[in-house]
Amino acid sequence: MKHLFLSGLAVPAKQWQEAFSDRCVFASQLSDVSWSQVSFVWLMDDFPNIITVVKSLRIKNIPVVVMSLTPSASESVSYFEQGVSGYCHALATPSLMHQIVDSIKAGGIWLGAELMKNMIQSIQDNQAKAKLNKASLALLSKKEKQVAEWVTKGLTNKEVAKELNITDRTVKAHLASIFEKLEVRDRIQLTLQLHS
Repeated sequence: MKHLFLSGLAVPAKQWQEAFSDRCVFASQLSDVSWSQVSFVWLMDDFPNIITVVKSLRIKNIPVVVMSLTPSASESVSYFEQGVSGYCHALATPSLMHQIVDSIKAGGIWLGAELMKNMIQSIQDNQAKAKLNKASLALLSKKEKQVAEWVTKGLTNKEVAKELNITDRTVKAHLASIFEKLEVRDRIQLTLQLHS
């Protein structure tokens, strides 16, 4: 699996090469890329026409992680809306980069815990006037609705468990059921669906 790093930087960051050594390809222009061997793209947010690039990679069905030297929740929302699989700091450690790949290969998305909390808050702020999606909520049991509502407020499983006076394990079970019923993969998709 070749990891392509697209960046306007003159040279690739050292940790990118450390993370994937012989499987790392670096390009500063799309015309330099041989797509036949690329199976994962790391895209710096300084890359020209980044949204167009993300859309073209979605057509190719290649996972994309956007990297930023100054990650922000509001920026992450716009990238996830375009279909990226992850969003992280451009100077993530090699071990974190491997965690990101594993998460995405398992069908999830990647966003650091603090940034995820900020992103959920950003979604709520942007949609403060919108009511929760009643059609989606109707598919859930009473307890699942409560769990879903707390999760979309950015609470962790432990915090939800404390609010509802249930165990972490019960929260996880409810979340698994919620994800299955609403056909979402994670908290971000759940938040977007319930606030649509």
